[in-house]
Amino acid sequence: MKKIRIAIDGPAGAGKSTIAKYVAKNLGISYFDTGAMYRTVALAALRKNIDPKREEDLQSLLDGVNVTTKHISDNMHIFLNGEDVTMSIRTKEVSLASSDIAIHKCVREKMVTLQRDMAKSQSVVMDGRDIGSFVLKDADIKIFLTATSEDRAYRRLLELQEKGQDPIYEDVLKDIVYRDMNDSTRDIAPLIQAEDAYVFNTTGNTLDETKKLIYDFVLEEIEIIKYAFSRKVVVFFARSLLNIFYRIKITGTENVPENGALIVCANHTSYADVPLLGCYITRLIHFVAKKELLKVPVVSYIVKAFDSITVDRNIKDISAAKESYNRLKRGRCLGIFPEGTRAVHIIKGRKKYKIRTGAVKLSYETGTPILPVGIRSSFKIFSKVTMVIGKPVSIGKKDDAENSGRFFNSEAKKLMDHIYGLVGEKNEYSDS
Repeated sequence: MKKIRIAIDGPAGAGKSTIAKYVAKNLGISYFDTGAMYRTVALAALRKNIDPKREEDLQSLLDGVNVTTKHISDNMHIFLNGEDVTMSIRTKEVSLASSDIAIHKCVREKMVTLQRDMAKSQSVVMDGRDIGSFVLKDADIKIFLTATSEDRAYRRLLELQEKGQDPIYEDVLKDIVYRDMNDSTRDIAPLIQAEDAYVFNTTGNTLDETKKLIYDFVLEEIEIIKYAFSRKVVVFFARSLLNIFYRIKITGTENVPENGALIVCANHTSYADVPLLGCYITRLIHFVAKKELLKVPVVSYIVKAFDSITVDRNIKDISAAKESYNRLKRGRCLGIFPEGTRAVHIIKGRKKYKIRTGAVKLSYETGTPILPVGIRSSFKIFSKVTMVIGKPVSIGKKDDAENSGRFFNSEAKKLMDHIYGLVGEKNEYSDS
């Protein structure tokens, strides 16, 4: 595996360190707890009776502070002037002082220099408040891990109890809220979500659930990075060919959300629909593709390069449905054609297909918006191809007593009515 840098940010008590350690250990790469560095400086200040809010006093302190790290039995140990303070920095007093310490420019400059040096020559997982947004702006994978303040306070309470302490929940919550305010309002590198970071709200999750969620996401990202150049080549040639053989008009590109889970649904009129969506929608679309494509050498490589989900259409493929669900929970963008097969144009012949309900079911179960895309063309050489990208839509609410099959069939038909309407056509496909 090539050198890779993973940034995990988030507020206090979000579980960043635990998750970062787990990811690093399973990938076999180094983990660096940047928060521990600020805690070490805070410990040094408290030992010298220096007010962590007074930057002028901290400046002179830093000249005599040497912070180093060493991995012992897969765990990161941190040293203050040669003393192992890994356990000493985990007290409530140090935690609060570190939040005050971290707002000062002189402290941040010294710590950030150390952190960047660590990431230059090796694969690393770093966690903190500003790794993706400031320390490692060019990190390969950026994750923003969060949860409600109440949920984070409860987790921290259990953590402290496991260490033999007897904290009061209200006090822990108060500390969490204070640190959130301090971290997010400081002038230098405040706690913010990097624009290109994937956000995971783990409120209500168990630790094991969060570990699996993030680790699976990272593994998937590594595969996506691995094929990045191949995808660029494929898109370049596909787009060039499309522009040579067709007169393409695309509208509505501003309606594509930049990040977050998304299901792209379009009518399916030709083999060219897939490259059309893949080339002109500015997201990596993970298409749900038929398994037979893996038997075609070149096509098989493209399917893998775009990290597609293969489905066996001869059976009720539960594994494909489960993987689609998990991809959406990891914030991915799926491409699904509700018609399930290329449609015969309705003006002549009027052969009708049953509309598949998988897309609306996934949207309903995961709360993921659907991006409707209408495509109109005969796809004859040099003909005009129109693609209209609509605004994201949500699936309606099912009444508790309503028949599920009837509800999803109805919603799928509404969706296809909307998709065809984008290009001024009428959906005349049967839903029975």
